[in-house]
Amino acid sequence: MSGGGPSAPPTKFLFQINNFGKTPGELFWIRYGFVPLGAETPAVPVYTRELYWHDWYKPQTQSKDIPPLGDLEFGTKGRIFGRYYYRDIFKKWHSAGFILGFDARGGTESVDAPDAYTDERDEKGPPPPLPPKPDAESAPEAEAAPGSA
Repeated sequence: MSGGGPSAPPTKFLFQINNFGKTPGELFWIRYGFVPLGAETPAVPVYTRELYWHDWYKPQTQSKDIPPLGDLEFGTKGRIFGRYYYRDIFKKWHSAGFILGFDARGGTESVDAPDAYTDERDEKGPPPPLPPKPDAESAPEAEAAPGSA
């Protein structure tokens, strides 16, 4: 499975899921974060937010939408990156990442980044909890999207 997504103008980001495999995949979490406008992309992504979204995706699913995130303030966010955590039918955990830049119109575009942002990998289990933040303003947002199982 893989994913990314376009913007959903004027200021929302729409996660999309793909399953180009031969068996169904069971999605659980999307972890994501941002690289500020004008900042250099770090060598390793640091996910600061997560979205719990439990659903099954049949083989050959392309660009299936998850309800859009709220206001992402495109003017202050240079890039969005994320990682989808899912299980296969054999109950083995995997993840796939993405990174996209926001263009001046609020759309998304491909950007160069280290492999740590876009690789697909086997995981030992579900993702560990996000680390706590020192203050409430920068605390990770754990949210369940409307309609998630």
